[in-house]
Amino acid sequence: MRGVVEKALVDFDTHGYIMRMMSILRFCLIFFFAVGLCGCARSVNGDIKADTFAKLQTLRVERKDLVENKLLRMREKVRDSVSNPALVGAFDRFLSMVGQGGSVGRLDELEDKELDREYLEQYYYFYDILFIDRDGLVFYTIRRESDLGKNLFRSELSSTLLARKLKSEPQTDFVDYHFYSPSKEPASFFIAPVQRSGRLAGWMVFQYSSSALKEIMAQETGLGKTAEVYLANANKVMLTQSRLLPQNTVLHQRVETQAVEMAGKIGQGNDIILDYRGVRVFSSFEKFQFAGAEWIIIAEVDEEEVITQWFSDNREYFYKKIFKRLPAGAPIEPRPELLYQESVKVDINEYGAGRAGDVISTAGVTTCTAVVVYYPGKFAFMGHIYPLDDVYFNSWEKRILGAYYGTFGGVHGDKVADLMSKMLHEITYFNIYPSETRKLEAVLLATHLESFKRITDRLLDSGLLLSQIRIATMADMKYLDVAVEVDKSSVVAHWVGSGGKAGWTNAAAAPTLDRLVKDVLGYET
Repeated sequence: MRGVVEKALVDFDTHGYIMRMMSILRFCLIFFFAVGLCGCARSVNGDIKADTFAKLQTLRVERKDLVENKLLRMREKVRDSVSNPALVGAFDRFLSMVGQGGSVGRLDELEDKELDREYLEQYYYFYDILFIDRDGLVFYTIRRESDLGKNLFRSELSSTLLARKLKSEPQTDFVDYHFYSPSKEPASFFIAPVQRSGRLAGWMVFQYSSSALKEIMAQETGLGKTAEVYLANANKVMLTQSRLLPQNTVLHQRVETQAVEMAGKIGQGNDIILDYRGVRVFSSFEKFQFAGAEWIIIAEVDEEEVITQWFSDNREYFYKKIFKRLPAGAPIEPRPELLYQESVKVDINEYGAGRAGDVISTAGVTTCTAVVVYYPGKFAFMGHIYPLDDVYFNSWEKRILGAYYGTFGGVHGDKVADLMSKMLHEITYFNIYPSETRKLEAVLLATHLESFKRITDRLLDSGLLLSQIRIATMADMKYLDVAVEVDKSSVVAHWVGSGGKAGWTNAAAAPTLDRLVKDVLGYET
């Protein structure tokens, strides 16, 4: 172990004058821009909760207006259909044929090319058009599905909301979304009652697919990773597709949340709640009605994303604050066996990976940084990142290093190494699906603060949130050794200082960065 540490110190000392040069340049840059930087990092403008709710409320109102305007246009179109010669002419002609002794078996022979053309040109945004007589017989449909020839009031379709509404409220003009078995999907219906000689002759029924509302709710402009807007009905069931769940949620996903309960009681409002996934979210909600149907529109975003975005917009301020709060993890009993047993060994300027049952270890992390990224219980990657790695430097510093290596040569040739990018690329491209990024956890360990900012930035740019990142450090130590037990998702750190000073911690138990940011903000959960 001592030899590994000494090698790390020698390797770093070989390039010590380069690092000292970089420190001088950094000092000069800070000096020239000190006033501006201090001004930026002095405070955070705005109120995280008020600002987030304001954005969600704006989003909710905009989407609600789009939904209502679209539905109102559809209802107006249907109301005008009773004056459309092609529709009304076909309705009267087909009804007359049935009324004059046409058998139900011959209904599928009814055809009207003018009606078909009118549907394609004027009513294509409706999934289907049904002609139904006053006794409930479906005597014509555009799509000729299994409801053709059925009697809504006396067949298996009598249990549908469409049948019940037509029978109990014959003058109704809208039926809320419900599963309609002939189409094998959720549908709502706009209805135009047809009057002849002062009495009801039947209905022209326009079937409206749930995909029409999905198009509105699925717009992702301004939503970020986890924000979404969706509709729920009075039965606390989702009417639109969740953008956060892969399965079909329309009329399948229960939404028994505090937002729905509060919307029913107070109409509208904002709150931080557990959503239908059990995730803490900022939620803005409102109950409204359309043609007798009661709906709730909800705009939400994960609290974790809000905290991360707030941090990203004020990085210098938060880095300055949270670096004063960084622990080394939870103290544990010494575990030296983890460092010496057969395991996946990671040397300086390398990374390694292990699966369930493996232990990944590295020794002598001095001026380097150990970065562990793991999927709990499945796999883990560890990088022992050299102090001349790309992630230690900004763009102008990289150009200086590149010029130096290009002129004088060195272990990197004419390029600065980029171990972080290689490791993250292997994880995200070959080990997880994009939807699993939120399952990852990251732990950064070092005896200094030099690399934490840029490594954290790199992880955030890769899609991780602050709630997935932990930092462990002991600035008064000389070096540390790290071992990862993949099965247990533990990151064991052995910290070694001068005069026999040492300590053991589980760095995976350190607080996440979002917890530290909340502490800085005085954020109440």
